[in-house]
Amino acid sequence: MKLVSKIIIAAAACLGACLALAGCLRNQYHIEYGSTHHLFKNAKDSYPAGSKVILYTSLPKTYPDVFFTLNHQKLDFFYDEHEGFYLSFVMPNHDILLRLGLDESNSHQSVLLANYFEKSMGTDETNSYEIVLMTSSENDKIVVEKYCTSNKSQTCSKYLVDSSILDQCYSICQSYKTSQWSDCTDLTSMDGKMMVFKYYDKGQLIRITSDEMPEKGNDFFSDIRFVLNEALSDSDKSNDEDLID
Repeated sequence: MKLVSKIIIAAAACLGACLALAGCLRNQYHIEYGSTHHLFKNAKDSYPAGSKVILYTSLPKTYPDVFFTLNHQKLDFFYDEHEGFYLSFVMPNHDILLRLGLDESNSHQSVLLANYFEKSMGTDETNSYEIVLMTSSENDKIVVEKYCTSNKSQTCSKYLVDSSILDQCYSICQSYKTSQWSDCTDLTSMDGKMMVFKYYDKGQLIRITSDEMPEKGNDFFSDIRFVLNEALSDSDKSNDEDLID
């Protein structure tokens, strides 16, 4: 009897292991987020077919007419008291596209993705330069607005550019480990100019400022400014096809 019991127990254990392995080996399928990946707190690139996917987002309530589409079908938002707004769906057995939708009847036509700002300090004139990156209704494109202020005059240009510019900005942030700057103890500041860069990291809006930065912080802002200006310069050279009226 003891031998039979051991055989049954071993068989049950083997069956359980096989079932667990089968679950782990379920085909994984990819989610293409476009430019919205960093708006989610817990986004992964792929999920097993048939699994329940829950994506938490930190979008504020000031964007009531923002929605997401899954393969062009509108998804409903849900709300959790502790986590905020989230999406929930079952992963199909194929790759999917997750895109941001905008209610065109509302004045909020875009959602902020990142923002670069610099301002001269210690002078009588107010000179500032700002580049704002926002979502677009077109796949793989984002809206970029450039503001130049000199004393009391301001110019504004708006562009539709490839979303890869956002990926370049995130690569620079990762390279300089900007999400960890708040934990640094040896921080410095810059005289004569204030610079700020804001972006989302896992659903959290991160604000980086030249008032509190590590030793190589100035290099970070220089790299960000170069990437953004290069993208806008390329748009200016493209026969104004990417310039929005």
